Amino acid sequence: MPLVKRVLSIRIAGKERKQKVRKLLLDLAHFKNLLILLIRRYRELYGYYPLNPSLLYGLLAKEYKGKYQKEFSELLQNVELD
Repeated sequence: MPLVKRVLSIRIAGKERKQKVRKLLLDLAHFKNLLILLIRRYRELYGYYPLNPSLLYGLLAKEYKGKYQKEFSELLQNVELD
């Protein structure tokens, strides 16, 4: 399945629009940095990068119902052990 990049428009209303946008951008930057740290740490411990988007999204979800169930279980177990 090819990776599709999408752009989502986000509407932010209210008087504190600048502050809300700034907070959203900071939250997204923190999330990106945490994800990068997780991927790098996993590489150090287990020797490969878990770059499958389905598996990475599964780590964020409460339940994973994708087709890579075996790989996800292994990935989750390794993350929980560390």
